[in-house]
Amino acid sequence: MEPFIDLALQHQEVDLAISVTGKYDLELLPNWLLADLADVALSQHKIEFLDRMISQLGAGFLRQQPVLAARIAVARNDASSALRWIESAEREPKLSPNERIALADLYVSLGRKEDALRSYERSISTAGMPDYLFLEMAQLYVEQRKADRGLSLIEPIRNKHHSIEFEIAWALLATASGHAGQVLTWFNGAGSKKMDIQSLNDLYFTATEAAQPKLAVAIAERLYKQRRNRVDQAHLINALLAASRPDEALQYLRPLLSDTEGISKSDRTEEEEHTLPL
Repeated sequence: MEPFIDLALQHQEVDLAISVTGKYDLELLPNWLLADLADVALSQHKIEFLDRMISQLGAGFLRQQPVLAARIAVARNDASSALRWIESAEREPKLSPNERIALADLYVSLGRKEDALRSYERSISTAGMPDYLFLEMAQLYVEQRKADRGLSLIEPIRNKHHSIEFEIAWALLATASGHAGQVLTWFNGAGSKKMDIQSLNDLYFTATEAAQPKLAVAIAERLYKQRRNRVDQAHLINALLAASRPDEALQYLRPLLSDTEGISKSDRTEEEEHTLPL
């Protein structure tokens, strides 16, 4: 049974592996395989199987895996157990980078943003953090109004990371920290052309919040050219007004106010109603 279940998990045959365990006593399996089963079941949202594991085995089999135990407790809506396991994980001096990242994700789900940032920072120090997580971390720093702290961490390692995720993370933090001029230079270069719509929107709102109108205009212009929708047109108008360029803003505003060429007030979506500078 043991090698068969292990092989099934390696080939991502999760349902097959779980169905096989139903014919045997889970206590016959070694802890490492039980932990693998629990981890995969968690990622596949097999909550019934996780309930069965805890019911038959108790939580003791996860004693050597406190982060996994905490994730399972959160998935089972067992907040008190989750907090106990998190405390146990924090006492563990040798958490792997992946466990440290998982712990940070747990803190995010529990609304403990400062603890999440601390865990992410410790992951950076162990050089085990994938680039896409720098973007999540940057968004947290911006949200918590601690962009300077985030920028001081990733600026020294920027020359070692060349992914678009890392560059966007840097751009968000630099913008929120008041370095929009550097970001605008980067944005006008080739590297930013790989940004997706969501990232462009995030950077636009970060620039707007940080009162960086030149950067906001550049981003809004690109969004409007790519999608040509009225929400982006309204964002461009707002950016131009903030940049003290009312004549240009008026060129985009007139069609929006027209019942024939643009969109009438009665036809605006709720989002458009709130973004128009009226």
